[in-house]
Amino acid sequence: MPSLQEVANQINDDLDQIKGSTALTAGRLDTLTQHLDADSSTLTQGLFAIWEVGKQCAALLEDNRIQNETIICWLQTESDLQCRILRKMNSLIEIETATRDAVVKLEKILEQVHAHETLQVDNLAVVQAQVMACCPPPEEQPERCYDPCLEGKLSAYKPKGQDWQVPQNPKIG
Repeated sequence: MPSLQEVANQINDDLDQIKGSTALTAGRLDTLTQHLDADSSTLTQGLFAIWEVGKQCAALLEDNRIQNETIICWLQTESDLQCRILRKMNSLIEIETATRDAVVKLEKILEQVHAHETLQVDNLAVVQAQVMACCPPPEEQPERCYDPCLEGKLSAYKPKGQDWQVPQNPKIG
């Protein structure tokens, strides 16, 4: 049977072994905690970069929506303008046709009644054409056709965190 001292020594040896194992386990837990902290940081940075890209996508979609509104406005303006032009053209064609027919008829009558005056008018027209070739009148500016559409301002969102990269085998010690 072992002595009391041997039993006490055996208990002390067992306690020393438990202390050693506990210290080793604590060291391993510290290493695991460091790895978890590093991985959490890496994950956080990656999620932040993804979040920023999502915000950039939303900003680009808003820019696209504004540009589409501008394009639609321009198309509506052009459509309205073309419709008004067509209506005016149709009424002007009718008026011009009737006027031309009346003028041609009057011209034939006047040439028959006033032959001498017709020659004087033709001579005056030649002189006026020469004056116009020498000194043409200033050109009139055309009337403004439409009000321009508002063009959207692009926001050009620049996402943050795009320099982030997955770390290659981080060493934590």
